[in-house]
Amino acid sequence: GMSSLGIMRPKKRREIEGVSSSSIIDLKASLFQAEEEVKRAKASGKPLPAKQLVVKQPQTRNKGVEERAQRDQIALEQQLNPTESLNSKMQQYNAMISQGYMDSKEQFLVDFEQKKWDEASSSTVGLASSIDVTPEAVVQEHVGESEAGDVLSELSEQTRSAGARADELRKRRLEAAKKRMQLKKASS
Repeated sequence: GMSSLGIMRPKKRREIEGVSSSSIIDLKASLFQAEEEVKRAKASGKPLPAKQLVVKQPQTRNKGVEERAQRDQIALEQQLNPTESLNSKMQQYNAMISQGYMDSKEQFLVDFEQKKWDEASSSTVGLASSIDVTPEAVVQEHVGESEAGDVLSELSEQTRSAGARADELRKRRLEAAKKRMQLKKASS
C-alpha cells in the first residue's frame, strides 16, 4: 500500500508452493529480457515479431528427482502383465494350501491348514468310497476287535475336540478380520 508520504512500500513476498527460488529468479530474468526486447523494438520503431516466450529450464534439479524417475522406470519394467501376476499368485496360494501354511499372525482370511486337511480328506473319501472301507473296519484291522471300541471312542473324542478348536480358531479369525475392516474404515 501507500504510506502517508506517497511512497510505495514493497509488498510482502509470498511463497509459492512447489516452486523453488531459483525457478522464480529464472522466470524474472526471462520476463526482464522480454520487456527489454519490447522497449528496444518500440524505440527503434520496428514492429515486434510475434513469438512465444521461451523459458529456460532451471540448471539445478530438485533433490531426488532423477532417483525417483529411475526407480519408477525400474518398477514399470518389472511390472508383470495381469495374467502372469494372477498365475504367480495362484502358484503361491496352491503352495500355501499344499504345505498347510500356519497363519500365526492371522493375516490371511484363508485357513490354509484347514484347506490342506479338506483336500486330503476329499481325496481319501473318494478312495474309501470306491473301496467301501469304514473307519471301524480299518481300526479293527490294525488294533484288533477287543480294543477297537476304545480306539474309536478316543478318536471320536479327539475329532470333537479338534472340531471345537477349529470352530474357535474360525471365530478368532473372523473377529480379527472384522477388527481389520473396522480399522481400515476408521483410517479412511
